[in-house]
Amino acid sequence: MTDTIRFLVKNTLRLIRSAFLYKSKTKTHIVFEACEKFHYFHMEPIVQALLGNDKFKITIVKWNNFSESEELEGIRYITFNQFWHDWFSLYDIMLSTELERRPSWFKNGTAICMFHGAGPKLSYMKTPAINDYDIIFSVGPTTYKAQKEYVENHVKVEKIGLPISDMLLNIDNPPIPKPLELNSLKPTLLYAPSWSLTTEHISMDNGILDALSSLDQYNVIIRPHPNLLNPKKCNGIDWNIKLKEVEKAGVQLSFSHDHSAYELLPHADILLGDISAVTYEFLILERPIILYMKDGILEAFGAEEMSAPLLSATTKLQSAAELKDVLDKLRNNDSEKSLARKELLKQTLFNVGHATEAAIDVISKITTHK
Repeated sequence: MTDTIRFLVKNTLRLIRSAFLYKSKTKTHIVFEACEKFHYFHMEPIVQALLGNDKFKITIVKWNNFSESEELEGIRYITFNQFWHDWFSLYDIMLSTELERRPSWFKNGTAICMFHGAGPKLSYMKTPAINDYDIIFSVGPTTYKAQKEYVENHVKVEKIGLPISDMLLNIDNPPIPKPLELNSLKPTLLYAPSWSLTTEHISMDNGILDALSSLDQYNVIIRPHPNLLNPKKCNGIDWNIKLKEVEKAGVQLSFSHDHSAYELLPHADILLGDISAVTYEFLILERPIILYMKDGILEAFGAEEMSAPLLSATTKLQSAAELKDVLDKLRNNDSEKSLARKELLKQTLFNVGHATEAAIDVISKITTHK
């Protein structure tokens, strides 16, 4: 009932605005909503592209552990509670990285959902909540097919890609994120393990962490999914203890609250991954990828059809003990995987290098027809 009243209040305000303001003088108010900072990084290229455009008014919903030092000039920042229980602000477009974030009073505007990665977790998007949105920003052909087959007729699926990945094609690499330091005489191996709601689908274990800590000939960086650092989300296992142990052995740790993974990827010569989205996004750089993941995990996420292309484009470890030998072989010959990586990239991402441009084009069309 309260949301119904909110909607009526906002609708009345829209009518008043329409009566007293010319359409050309009315800015399109777009609100960006990301619950975590590493989600926001996926939106930031779009925010930056719109910033300074006098046709738009931008509001950003603060993510967890938001700091005032992160605020950009010219943007309004609010908490999620302020957004969810808002009475008077008129938003024309809402863009979120999560499902179930559209308030029930948000009826006159256009709600867009963009997922924060290009991984194989197709079961995440095959949920009724996806139909609460008007537009889905699809990252690539595989996810597009799954989304088109699942969503209801009123939901439009747009071929966008992954805006944050555009930076991987920049001529100049970003500086190495602090406090990381790389020895230029050594190749860099990045391990980016993912997390799952079901703990038996988490591939990171003591074996692979021990194997990484023994690699003296590499700069080794571990970039754990933030939920891996929360024992409550890992069946009580506190991975912080083991990670501190390998850090003492010379392994460096990269955290999502410090910097985006995309600042780090250009500096990695080899990626060790699993079903993390980073595994797929690293394909843009055309460099070797090693998999360390449990059997049957793709099937568990409803992505059986992605198994063969992924295995063709990567080298899968049968055990953590194989890591050093596999690395030695890859350094001598990796060309046989190159064609498969390029093919997998085509299946994974739309508009490589131009995804932000594609997103802005869709937003501009919404504005035109507002």
